Amino acid sequence: MKDRKIDPPKIVDSFDWEQGIVQKIKEWIKKAQLTVEDAFKCFDKDFDGFVSKVDLKHALVSLLEIDEEEIIGTKLDRLYRLMDFFKQG
Repeated sequence: MKDRKIDPPKIVDSFDWEQGIVQKIKEWIKKAQLTVEDAFKCFDKDFDGFVSKVDLKHALVSLLEIDEEEIIGTKLDRLYRLMDFFKQG
């Protein structure tokens, strides 16, 4: 039997999920006719003036009806960093 070289599987990692979620958030805000400030208040579950990762995940599940199993840690981290552009929570 001849030795065959087996190439490792290619892992494709993109920001498609995160971009899709941002689009869903925008559509939700528009459909609900909310101001950005009101939308922020909806995402700030504990009303501390910041949207934490826990707040974000809760909002994705409860407001946008995203399946909780779909929200894996790395994707949530990237989405949070993407949305927290100015690093202010």
